Amino acid sequence: MAKKYQKPDDRIDDFDDFEDFDDFDDFDAEDRHFSYENAYRRPRKQRPAPLRKKRRSSRSIGAKIAIAALLVLLITGGSIGGYYVYAQFAREGNLQQMTTAVEVKTFYPGVTVDGVDVSGMTYDEALAIWKAQEDEMRANFGVAITAEGQTLTVDAAMAGLDFNYADVLVDAYNVARTGSLEERYALLQQLNQEKRDYTTHIEYNLVPVQEAIVAFCEQFSVRPVDATIEDFDYDEKEFTFTRETNGHIANSVDIANEAIALLESGDYGKTLEVQFEDKPAEVTKAYLESSFGLRGKCYTDTTSDSDRNSNIKLASRAISGTVVKPGETFSFNETTGERSPDKGYREAGAINQGVLVQEPGGGVCQVSSTLFLAVARAGLEITDRHPHSWPSSYVDIGQDAAVDYPSTDFRFRNNTKEPIYIWMRYSDRRVTAEIYGLKLEDGLTIKIESVHNGYTQPKDPEIKVNNALDPGDKVTIRQEHIGESATTYRVYYKNGEQIDKELLFKSSYRAIQGIYEIGPDTDPDDAEPTKTPEPEASEEPEATEKPEKTEKPTEEPEKTERPTEEPEEEPEEEPEEEEPEEGDGPSLGEG
Repeated sequence: MAKKYQKPDDRIDDFDDFEDFDDFDDFDAEDRHFSYENAYRRPRKQRPAPLRKKRRSSRSIGAKIAIAALLVLLITGGSIGGYYVYAQFAREGNLQQMTTAVEVKTFYPGVTVDGVDVSGMTYDEALAIWKAQEDEMRANFGVAITAEGQTLTVDAAMAGLDFNYADVLVDAYNVARTGSLEERYALLQQLNQEKRDYTTHIEYNLVPVQEAIVAFCEQFSVRPVDATIEDFDYDEKEFTFTRETNGHIANSVDIANEAIALLESGDYGKTLEVQFEDKPAEVTKAYLESSFGLRGKCYTDTTSDSDRNSNIKLASRAISGTVVKPGETFSFNETTGERSPDKGYREAGAINQGVLVQEPGGGVCQVSSTLFLAVARAGLEITDRHPHSWPSSYVDIGQDAAVDYPSTDFRFRNNTKEPIYIWMRYSDRRVTAEIYGLKLEDGLTIKIESVHNGYTQPKDPEIKVNNALDPGDKVTIRQEHIGESATTYRVYYKNGEQIDKELLFKSSYRAIQGIYEIGPDTDPDDAEPTKTPEPEASEEPEATEKPEKTEKPTEEPEKTERPTEEPEEEPEEEPEEEEPEEGDGPSLGEG
């Protein structure tokens, strides 16, 4: 609205009456008018015109024309200058309008959070709304788990609820609050066309929730306990077993998954009851009583040598009572230790570098050989076995197992799923080895059978003259032995019918040259030992792969039987022959 000004009473009609013409004082952009407060000057003091008759003249007319032209120029120049003044003030008015639009202390129009229009709200007002939502969710969040009168409450603290709405609201509030005035105002204009929505998030960790639920349920679960071997009476050769305990198991995982599904879907406040399932023990006492017993057995007869029999008795006692757990390896030398006089072992016949000598512990090889056959018949894995320098008299060829502490050992591994118990006794010139554990499959028996493969003649005997001897005397320093070889098999029978055969070992007993001493003036021909005729070599049977064995209990396997017939099959593969370690090596046999 323009402001009006009142002019003086004495009207001035002539332009010459002004001393000068000043610029406009001001322009009101809102009312769009100029101030003219200083546009007029006080007129000069007027003098009265002379009283004479007026007349027209050409000079006065020309002057008036000039004055009119000058007025036109002045008016035209004033209009152009006024336009530029008006444009400047209009621009300043637009800047004021932009400043007013961007300097508001609330969310701008066109901004939404989680789909809610927050324009016109202050940050604190919006924060209070989302904080109320958080408080409500924390109060309602959770499920309850009950079992046998006890309750586990899953709440927001257990899940670690975390809300990010405070940061999101800051981002939403700060939109269009950076940059130049023109950039901010342009972004506000854009918000009017394209609204901008911000989304808040709720984070939580359900792993601790699942763990807590499972742990809560498991404390009420009773796991089944299988019957086990409580003891083995070596005197009675009988097992005693614990009794099994049946259990009932909570559905821990299922209840945890159900609870998590409720929390993720927002279905809070539910109560879930733990369910239990009866679960019987897998191994019962009755099963063990029918499944455990004698698995393999062997006995051999000894000589009348009391010292040798005493050593056999000591070694048998040291072995008996040994328990070999599943996967463990038994060692004869580690179990008995050194067979020394300090332990009561006596000197008896033993083989040392192909010579029969008297050594402490002589005869214990009969214990290791008897144990070897019992273990082989029990289907256990033989890992270390060596033949003697020559075949033993108490077992078939290829079925001996020489030991000599600490270098030469007999070892086997328990390749079953249950413990193995070794029982050994010496009585009445007989040593017996029995293997107890999970019995063989029903109707299955295992026999050890050997095949003689031929002979090798020794070199001619070495004869030395010993002047300490009488003429014609002959002394044996080392007995001549013909070399022999054999192949040993583990043969499987099902209800008396052979079903498979496994190659165990090829044994080589090499020929040993005899050494003799004769007295002076003795004819060497008279001292020469007579050669043993060479028998024909027998054919080698064919070996088959070891069958897969089951852990199902079977009846007690048959006693050892010496093979009488030669198997018809040829071996598919032949292991290296076991050579006796003689010469510079340790003694072999101790018996």
